[in-house]
Amino acid sequence: MASRWCQIRPDLYDLFYSPKHHNNGDIKYYVGLVDTEKSSKKILEIGSGTGRITIPLLKGGHTITAVEISQESCNWLTLKVQENHLKKDKLLLISNDIMNVELEDEFDFILLPFRVFQHFYEEDEQIVLLKKLYNLLPLNGKLILDVFYPEWKILTQNIGEAVLFSEDKRGNEIIKRYFFKEEVNLLSQYFRGYWKYELYKTQNMAKTIIEPFKMGYYTYNQLSLLFRISGFKIIECLGSFAGSPLGKGNEIIIQAMKNI
Repeated sequence: MASRWCQIRPDLYDLFYSPKHHNNGDIKYYVGLVDTEKSSKKILEIGSGTGRITIPLLKGGHTITAVEISQESCNWLTLKVQENHLKKDKLLLISNDIMNVELEDEFDFILLPFRVFQHFYEEDEQIVLLKKLYNLLPLNGKLILDVFYPEWKILTQNIGEAVLFSEDKRGNEIIKRYFFKEEVNLLSQYFRGYWKYELYKTQNMAKTIIEPFKMGYYTYNQLSLLFRISGFKIIECLGSFAGSPLGKGNEIIIQAMKNI
């Protein structure tokens, strides 16, 4: 089984995936989708990270089971729940790989936000996961996920180069974030490399942090087939969180329904 462990420090994750650096509308989309149902819902979130989606959903009064492989991120999320004075009994936080978790409850919504599904690299594993999630939904329950739209030119450029993605200031530190792409495997459809963080105090580099990274990618036809094999009916597919049609944005966003 392929490893999904991408050890990203929670403080750096929150810094560089805050709305300042990452504002594609995904939080508003997921929260709005659940909130349109009006009543409180039971939600399973896979890959909750530090709570980008989890915290807003908890603020909406929903009951969440959150599965996150990183214990450090789980600890960070627990602190956020306390800091926001949210009800602890509304959140069941599980630090584990979803493939190793056995759940008995049914959920109104299952969410795999922020490209979590792209950390499942093998086709057999993808089908096992989707069938597992299918069995956790009631009739007409919904599964929603997003992946990036694969643009071959972007995927294959800058191999072997360190690309500066973003820069920010934290206290008296300046932090620069680079991605170094080492390999793009067009046959197995993944790319790998590492994130490099350079932390500066005044003009001098104080610390360098390296975090290995690997991510798969999919075409829409692949995803559509995986969903059909697993029993789902796709009810909506978008190209952006703003509602652009497929192929007119940077995302592939799928809503699917359990349909017997």
